[in-house]
Amino acid sequence: MSRLHAVVLAVVVGAALAAPCQTGPASTPKPIGGLSFLDEVEVTVVNVDVFVRDRAGRPVGGLTASDFRVT
Repeated sequence: MSRLHAVVLAVVVGAALAAPCQTGPASTPKPIGGLSFLDEVEVTVVNVDVFVRDRAGRPVGGLTASDFRVT
């Protein structure tokens, strides 16, 4: 493994391990200049980009939403 690959791998692994340690957003936003802002949004649709390839690595075309199941 080249030195560059080792460095990239170390950064990726470090980021993956550090991500669960991060705290969530503060429960109450701090006012800025006497103003505070809080926005909540409820969504019913989430777009998921999917790229399907066969075993040879070629793109598979002609798929529709009914060909997938998101769980």
